[in-house]
Amino acid sequence: MSRCQAVWNNIHIQPNGNTLPCCAWPSSVPFDRDAVKTQMSLEQSVEGCAICTAQEATNQYSLRQYYNKQQPADDIVSVDLSADNVCNLQCIMCSSEYSHQNAHREQLFLGQRYNPDTVSSNTLYTDINWSNVRYLKLFGGEPTYSPGIAKFLDWAEDRIDFTRIRIEVVTNNIQLPTTQLDAVLRRCAGVRVLVSKDGTQGVNQMIRQGTPNNYNEDDHFDYWESVGNELWINTAVSIYNALDQVNLQQWIHDHRSRWGQHFEMVQTPHQLNLQNMPKDLKAAYAAQPMPLEILQWMQADGTDLFDQFLSINGAFHQLYTMNLERNNPVLYNYTQASKQTPSGFDTIKEQYI
Repeated sequence: MSRCQAVWNNIHIQPNGNTLPCCAWPSSVPFDRDAVKTQMSLEQSVEGCAICTAQEATNQYSLRQYYNKQQPADDIVSVDLSADNVCNLQCIMCSSEYSHQNAHREQLFLGQRYNPDTVSSNTLYTDINWSNVRYLKLFGGEPTYSPGIAKFLDWAEDRIDFTRIRIEVVTNNIQLPTTQLDAVLRRCAGVRVLVSKDGTQGVNQMIRQGTPNNYNEDDHFDYWESVGNELWINTAVSIYNALDQVNLQQWIHDHRSRWGQHFEMVQTPHQLNLQNMPKDLKAAYAAQPMPLEILQWMQADGTDLFDQFLSINGAFHQLYTMNLERNNPVLYNYTQASKQTPSGFDTIKEQYI
């Protein structure tokens, strides 16, 4: 299936003001809404839909399937809003496009920033016909931390009837919403919460660099349970954390049984994609406990990019506290047995993004 209702009914606003049909559409692929509608109506393949196509090929639940469950409409009825890229973390699979804190890493790794401006922001939401909107997804950066979201809420106060809108918040759960955002969440038509959590404590901190050691995660989960009527933990699964997912599933069962879990398979940077591991490393992973969804994804054909991974991993270890030996001993032992020495910043200018 090539048709996706997002092309007709959703607008994804990136921090720099660029617009796409959804968050899965790559920034590098130009988007012309009318042209893509025509392609889909003719059942032609669409370049920007490659991520969903790859997920569906391995029985993963795709964003396309999510949008196609919604009632078709003749106008934009849902908005994904990133008002800026201001974030409190430096996730290793992210870029400066969605976190201003990653700009310094890209300067070290690439000699330039992926996002030309360290901080991007926009007010494109002022151009939308909000009378037809029924769904609003708040991205970042980090929406509980974002000055752009605060500015949007100031603008929206007398312009948007939030009692008619279901809101989705995508958050790393480190900072609670402002009083202003909390008030909106408590009067809107419903709240869907996606907490980004990529593993148990040490693994999550390795993936989401900057995560505090002792912040009150339990109180924050309690807050979201008090306002949310649909609760999800969203896990970005990569070469680093795939083997921790059984542990995370057990943690969710034991501590947060109201929450579902959704796996988002990391596809870029390509070196972190499980499909691009060497065959013998895939076999070593497959011998460990692993959710079936991840196993099916990993076993699909890819390109062996482990040499490039070693360079990036070496650079990460120079920049961050990774503790790979503790957090993923299978991967750690494999890297130690590799004939290539991870050399860090000076070798990865063509490999990082």
